[in-house]
Amino acid sequence: MRIHIQALLTTAALALATAGSAMVAPAAHADPTPPCYGASCNGKDPESMGCAGSNAFTVTSFNIDYGVVTISLRYSDWCHANWAVATVHNQLPADGGEFWVQNQNGNSAYYGFDTLSDYGNYWTDMVNGVPLARACVTDDVSFPGTEPPDPGCTGWR
Repeated sequence: MRIHIQALLTTAALALATAGSAMVAPAAHADPTPPCYGASCNGKDPESMGCAGSNAFTVTSFNIDYGVVTISLRYSDWCHANWAVATVHNQLPADGGEFWVQNQNGNSAYYGFDTLSDYGNYWTDMVNGVPLARACVTDDVSFPGTEPPDPGCTGWR
């Protein structure tokens, strides 16, 4: 009987050891590699590169032309890049201008317009988002009291 208990204990120990080795933790899910990162994003379109959308957020913004246009500084923490967006709200602006993004390394990307031809969003290419950046605009026609000094810029963020 003693041999039978010892064999049973040996069998149980082997079963536990085998079961323990069969239970392997699932492999860690690695996030996909961003299509560009920091300086390698300079001059690239945030939408087509996949850095925009749910991978980005608005850092800060301000309005021009009585709120018809909002200028925003956008940032992707996945791509570590910034860009500027002009959002045309409920009517078309009567004038043109230019908006841009720049960082403290001297990288910049511009979007110029005579008049924005439709409602919606217009954006610049990206710049390296590791250094601080800001979004700026010049407006061909200024409406006193409705916009920051020309050019108007967000703070460095």
